[in-house]
Amino acid sequence: PVYQVAASSSAVYAGMALSSTGDLPWVSGEVGVRAPVYAAAHPGEVRNPFAAASAILNSIATNNSVDEHATNSLGEAGVVGLFDGAYTDNSAIGHAVEAGATSVTSLIWGGFRAIVRLFIEESFQASTVEGYPSAIFGLFTFPEATLKGATAYDHVQMLITDFTVMDTIGSQRVSAIQFGQLQLVTRANPWFGIEEGRNVTLTVLNVNVTLGGLDAEGAPVVAETDATLLQDVARDITKILCASSNNATTQRLVQSLKKQ
Repeated sequence: PVYQVAASSSAVYAGMALSSTGDLPWVSGEVGVRAPVYAAAHPGEVRNPFAAASAILNSIATNNSVDEHATNSLGEAGVVGLFDGAYTDNSAIGHAVEAGATSVTSLIWGGFRAIVRLFIEESFQASTVEGYPSAIFGLFTFPEATLKGATAYDHVQMLITDFTVMDTIGSQRVSAIQFGQLQLVTRANPWFGIEEGRNVTLTVLNVNVTLGGLDAEGAPVVAETDATLLQDVARDITKILCASSNNATTQRLVQSLKKQ
């Protein structure tokens, strides 16, 4: 799935950052973080490449040792670490459009930076994320009649300011949810193999969540031990989407998902 491939980039980035400070062993052991996301090229009867890789790695973690059987299992299954996202398109939208999607719904957290970056005029632009190498790829624009002389980069930021802000009263963890839809036209981008002139409907749901813990120190890490926290977030989002004051927005979101 695209979301697993794209999300793994954050795991790689976290691994790089924590390794440079010497904190990776502590985080891996105490918090239960595994970086990056792994998949098996030959998953066998399991069929799901992510589940097959996890089964092998979980066995190694449980036994806290690596023997010949473990290394043979890793080799036979072709287990590899995947990374993507921050090094190409952190939103994963570009990957979905590359695969042929004409209607994409994107659930993002913490703002629209990853979305806005897709509207630069250049097909490629070198960049950094907190000092680590990254890249930006221009994938989208708007019909000329819509732009009225403005750049796509400036126009999308103006549209985002008009996104619907949902009612989050009573929420414990979710501080804000913004919803919006954009009618886009693709730019030609040889890096993604995307041709010019395809119409794409992009539906965006930005969820701002207060996690606390490691997140309060600038490391947005959610580990297996944070089950209660995840339940709180899921409950908040459900309540917000089901609130009568948000009914119209929720219906638009449901309709966009039906088109996927």
